[in-house]
Amino acid sequence: MRQRVLSISVIAGAIALAGTYLWPDSIVTRNRDIDEGVYLMVARLIHRGYDIHTFFFDQFWLFPKILATAFRVLGDSLFAGRLIVFAFALAGLIGVAGLCYQLGAKWGAASAAILLGAISPLYLRQSRMVMSDVPATACIVLALVFLFAFQKSRRRFCLALTGVFASAAVIFKPFAIGFGITIIIVVIGNRLRHEKGRLRFEWAGLAADISILVACGVIIAAPFIDFVHLANEYRRTVEFHFAERNWLTKRVDDRWRALVGFCRFNLPWIVCGVAGIVALRPLNFAMWALLAGELATAAILLQMPPWLHHYTLIIPPLIVFSILGFSRGIAALKHAIIDLRNRRPPSSAGKLPAILFAFALLITAIDIPWVVRYNLRFRYSQPVHVDRIVGFLQQNFQPNEYLLSDDALVLYLADRLIPPSAINLIFADIFKFDHTSFTRLDESVRNDNVAGIIVSSRFEQNPRLISWIKEKFPISARVGDDRPNEFTATVYKRGDEAR
Repeated sequence: MRQRVLSISVIAGAIALAGTYLWPDSIVTRNRDIDEGVYLMVARLIHRGYDIHTFFFDQFWLFPKILATAFRVLGDSLFAGRLIVFAFALAGLIGVAGLCYQLGAKWGAASAAILLGAISPLYLRQSRMVMSDVPATACIVLALVFLFAFQKSRRRFCLALTGVFASAAVIFKPFAIGFGITIIIVVIGNRLRHEKGRLRFEWAGLAADISILVACGVIIAAPFIDFVHLANEYRRTVEFHFAERNWLTKRVDDRWRALVGFCRFNLPWIVCGVAGIVALRPLNFAMWALLAGELATAAILLQMPPWLHHYTLIIPPLIVFSILGFSRGIAALKHAIIDLRNRRPPSSAGKLPAILFAFALLITAIDIPWVVRYNLRFRYSQPVHVDRIVGFLQQNFQPNEYLLSDDALVLYLADRLIPPSAINLIFADIFKFDHTSFTRLDESVRNDNVAGIIVSSRFEQNPRLISWIKEKFPISARVGDDRPNEFTATVYKRGDEAR
């Protein structure tokens, strides 16, 4: 009883520390991601009753609808959106602890996994932005927790929850489909029997398991995916990203850019994860399944646009391998040191784990100061002042007028709207790889009577686009140039005079 109380206290303490560390704010900084404003704007439009069929948006609808629901309960604000992501971030860390426990770790080690996740630079960064990467990561981790619980107990309720969370993860971020490999391996392997030197499947049980898994996944996905028009859904959410990928990754090394960045952000987690995998040899069935899903997801990400935030998905398995392999790595290193002191050659079985574990400890010791500096710099970032541009927009444009910008967050903070048909036109790069973009921009400006376009830095890099904007919106005003750390933008409008 005392041991249980101690374990619960340790876990609760780790959760409290992680929650304090990841707690969100409403500060606007320069190192934010442009996608944050897009998600918030889409959620606001849904919250205000716009039909999703009027949107041109390249994501599934689960995350924006969750945000819209939060707006109804908590109010329409940047903090409310970040609070939802924070809740997912904390749930994901609890899931990582549960995954460690399911795979053999004690609760003390599992609580360490929570803290390792909280201080991961990429996980910290994405946990404080209104984006779908952390919700997807949390859901796939919870799916894996229930998957391995099913492997142990064969309780189909756990399998049903696996389907629910796995489906939600894929709807949040389709790249999470890579961990479907883990799910398939475990579900099939759970119905495989070795009898009299032969492998035999329990076909009836396997069919029932797959039916439950798929049915639960489809039920969760149905409100957010148009299964009647799957071709349109494919073009909107998958084909669009392939077109983006083809333009952004023209050389082989372009595809590795985000992975290299991920390695730089999470070097201790990577080297400790690899050392853990080697220390855990021979890997059991569950470990092989998890490793297969991790590698499959990384391979998928390498084929997609090279955005660093996508790689949040592969952080949890690295933590799991690090935690599970730690005790074996320590033991191998200890034995190797004893052998060297006694002038005996280290055993061949323990030599590689000892070397890798020592290397992981060295790299971690070297990199930890950078991690600490980055985390402090990110948690206490220098804010960008947006009050002037927000006030200017509120003074010069009416609440019922549509606006466009290359930074949707500014319009969101000013309580203004973007036409649903022009949501993806916020991204400046789309005008370079999607040849229909200028046509759609012209149609949106004309049909929705767009009153102005706010240009910060991204649209300015496209001379053709700037020329078009100046032609359609000849009156302009520059805001924010005269102060340091001020959001700077040019506001173009087509009214009779600038106010």
